[in-house]
Amino acid sequence: MNELTPKQLQGILFPTALTMMHHCYLLMQMRVLVVIVRHLQPVLYDVLNGRRSLKHGLFRLSEVNENGCILIRFRLSETGIAPNHYAELQQAIVEMTQLPVDLPVMTNEGKQLCRYKSLLTTVRFEDNLYNNAALVALHEAVAVAVCGLETGYHHLRIDAVFGCRVRYAPHLYMLAAHSARQGFRALPVAELRSLLRLDHSYSRFSDLLRRVLRPAEADLHRLAKEGRSDLHVRIECLRAGKTPNGEPQTVLLHVIQTDSDSDELTEARREQVIQMLTRYFGFSTEASSRVAKRVTQANYQLLMTKLTALHAHLLHTRTVRNRSAYVFRSIEPILKPVLS
Repeated sequence: MNELTPKQLQGILFPTALTMMHHCYLLMQMRVLVVIVRHLQPVLYDVLNGRRSLKHGLFRLSEVNENGCILIRFRLSETGIAPNHYAELQQAIVEMTQLPVDLPVMTNEGKQLCRYKSLLTTVRFEDNLYNNAALVALHEAVAVAVCGLETGYHHLRIDAVFGCRVRYAPHLYMLAAHSARQGFRALPVAELRSLLRLDHSYSRFSDLLRRVLRPAEADLHRLAKEGRSDLHVRIECLRAGKTPNGEPQTVLLHVIQTDSDSDELTEARREQVIQMLTRYFGFSTEASSRVAKRVTQANYQLLMTKLTALHAHLLHTRTVRNRSAYVFRSIEPILKPVLS
C-alpha cells in the first residue's frame, strides 16, 4: 500500500468494514465506535505496514483473554460527552452488546456480509471519583474482521463525527470519507436502507429523503462551514426508466472536499478525474489524462455531476457498446469552453 502523507495522519485510520457495517447505532454509540477504533490504531497501522497479518495471527496471545476476546479500556471522557450524561452513555454502551451487526468480510467466494450477534460481547464499568472508564470486549472473530483491513481503509476526522447532531449524519460522513478520492458514491436505495437498518421504515422514499437523508446532509454542511469537517455531501436521486411509485433506484453522494481554497484545479482532483474515467468508463490512461488537462475549477463540479449520472445510467443499460466514446461525447460540451 502507498505511504501515508502527514495530512492523512491527522485523522484516524478507519476500517472500511466498519464504514460498510449494517447497524442502527445512535449518536452516542457512534462516538463509542470511533473511540474503540482510536484505541485499535497501533494494531491497524501494524497491519497496514506489514508487521501483522492474518496469515500469522492478527493478535498476540497477550492481547486475547481466556474467552477469546480482545479487551479495550477507555475513559468515558474520551467520547466528549459531559459527565452528567454518563449514565445514559453507559446504557448506550450496554445496548451495543445486544445489537446485531452485519460486517463485510472476504471469503473464497468474494466479499460477503457476515451477521454477528453484536460488535461488543461484554462490558464492565469502573466508576469512582477520579476515573470513569469502560472495559469492553470484542470477540476475536469480530476484531479480525475489523482489523484485518481486507476490505480496505480510509481516514476520518474524529471531530467531524463528534460534532454531528443528527442521528444518521456520522454514517453518512463515513461513507463520504471513504469515497473522498473518487468524489462520489453511488448506492442503490435498497443497499442504503440496509446500511442504515431502515429496510422496514419510511416505506416511501420521499419520507426517507425528507426525514433522514436531508437532515444528515444539512448537518454535514454545517460542520464544514464551522471548519469541523474536511468534507460535506450533496445528495442526488437518480431514476432509470419507470420505477414503482416513481421511486429512485440510486442515491448519489457527491463528496465535496473543503480543504482547498485554490482557484487552480489541484493535482489530486485531476488524478480523481483520471481514475474515474479509467476505472468506470474504460478510458486509456492517455485519453483520460487529455481530458483531465481540460478540466478547470469552473467546470470541475459540473463534470463530476455528469460523470456520476453517467455511471448510474450505465449500470442499468446494456445498449452502449463503446462506453468510453459514449461518455466522451456526453462530457464534450462541458469541456468545450476551455478550447475557446
